[in-house]
Amino acid sequence: IFTLNRNQNVFNLYLANARSAVCRSVLKEENDYYIDSELISSTRFFDDQFVYLSEKSGFSHIYLYSNNGVLQKQLTSGNYDVTDLLAVDPFTKTVFYQAAEESPIQRAIYKVDMVKGIKTKLSANQGTNIAIFSNNGKYYINGYSNIKTPRLTTIHDATGKQLRVLEDNANLKKTLTGLNLPTKEFIT
Repeated sequence: IFTLNRNQNVFNLYLANARSAVCRSVLKEENDYYIDSELISSTRFFDDQFVYLSEKSGFSHIYLYSNNGVLQKQLTSGNYDVTDLLAVDPFTKTVFYQAAEESPIQRAIYKVDMVKGIKTKLSANQGTNIAIFSNNGKYYINGYSNIKTPRLTTIHDATGKQLRVLEDNANLKKTLTGLNLPTKEFIT
């Protein structure tokens, strides 16, 4: 059970026993300003643990908790935001996520080993990568684009190996190249 107060600055997570209706608090987070409800909704439960996205360090990062509310490990850290928690594979103890580690205007797909803490970048292309994982975390569909590339949709395995191209939008890319459009530039 998730609760977020009206000011959206106090979040509580409760585990409930369906038979006895007894609830116990396992996580409470407070922020002077705001707790992003989108981060809360990405919480994933598995076995006797859960992973949770929090901005308590100043950046959004992934934290691993036991079901009794004890923080076991911070899985990601640094001066960047984890922008989405995509999947958890409880068998390989792997968490898959999207982050803006390289640039605030780029998104890449990563995985982190919950036991060893080893992070691996899965997406090879610079730009925006958006992944949808299978229920078991073994495969994902990656949607990639950047300022010069229309959406490229591919299937990958959990190691990041590209297995198949679903849509490359080659005709659109050719049409756009022929239009001689002005060059776009992002600034930060």
